Amino acid sequence: MDDHPGTEADVAHGLRAIFRPRSVAVIGAGRDPSSMTGRLFRNLLGSFRGPVYPVNPKASEICAIPAYSTILDVPDPVDLAFIGVPAGVVLKVARECIAQGVRGLVVISAGFAETSDEGRELQRHLRDVVRAAGIRMVGPTCFGVFNTDPRLRLWGTFAPSRPPAGNVGICAQSGAMGLVIPDYLSQWRLGASTFASIGNKADVSENDLLEYWEEDPATEVILLYLESFRDPAAFRRLAQQITRHKPIVVLKAARTTDGARAASSHTAAIAGPDRAAEALCRQSGAVRVETLEQLFEVTALLASQPLPPGDRVAILTNAGGPGVLCADALAGCGLVIPESSAVLQTGLRRVLPAEAGVKNPVDLIGSIDADDFRHCLELILSSREFDAVITIYVPREPG
Repeated sequence: MDDHPGTEADVAHGLRAIFRPRSVAVIGAGRDPSSMTGRLFRNLLGSFRGPVYPVNPKASEICAIPAYSTILDVPDPVDLAFIGVPAGVVLKVARECIAQGVRGLVVISAGFAETSDEGRELQRHLRDVVRAAGIRMVGPTCFGVFNTDPRLRLWGTFAPSRPPAGNVGICAQSGAMGLVIPDYLSQWRLGASTFASIGNKADVSENDLLEYWEEDPATEVILLYLESFRDPAAFRRLAQQITRHKPIVVLKAARTTDGARAASSHTAAIAGPDRAAEALCRQSGAVRVETLEQLFEVTALLASQPLPPGDRVAILTNAGGPGVLCADALAGCGLVIPESSAVLQTGLRRVLPAEAGVKNPVDLIGSIDADDFRHCLELILSSREFDAVITIYVPREPG
């Protein structure tokens, strides 16, 4: 399924209905607070600053809010509709939303391309109906979306905990990731700007989100959990452009044959060779990681530090071996470890013993104290000969 037609401006404008609605409806809103749609409705009701309309033909009210039999009965305009009804009813509900003027859909319902050929055909019809109407859809088989902007506070998932606000835009091709992401964000003291669980990505894909986040001032780092790439050529083009000013961190699952088989029954993902994914990330400038821990560890660094203006790196260490390993790792990534200038070497020599190395890596040897370490770091930073500095300090005594 190819990406949504239209210009990048059209795509960004369309996704504003998803991330910045003025009013929302939950179709299939559950009366049971423990059900998925029940939690979703209550999360929206307890967060969103605009009106939230429950739609359920079997309920007259939910949480003391009048419920409507269909979206067509809602008397006011609705920008965004969350759909949580059986798969066989989704197409009918989507048509009703279009007739009502809804501009964005988030389909959490499952039972589409991830299940059978019949489900794949149903998903194709749903995509065609949505695209013919010129609106955008997240899903199906997704966990929802959220936006932490305090002027909006759209918590459109059924997660039990709210995500902290911050500068990371998150795309997850997995519903379960939406459950664990708030915990990981808290653990790493990170905050999210916006989040989308794209599920089967019948319409909105990672490429659409990249276009939106490129222009979003609240998003400074982009985090992607993917089981497949929708359009690798478009991803490369977009990522090459975006990574000049906003880093992209990718955890690409389905690396193995078994993983690809699991992904196909999970989100209908068609996973390509892992070497192709590796090459795509390298060519596009995206940072690829292998585990969830690495995903958030790298994101935490990028979200809290400015991007270096160039590729020149200084290494400051009090242990020679780790400095050599660091130099190898940097060179392997295409970074440069230039030799310190004569002026900088002279300044460092005034502080360090004769046996210390001052060229780069700057090896302070093990007997250096904290004050001299700090002074050498200040000299390196003030020299402006490097775009980044990596410090490695090995304690001389345990504890």
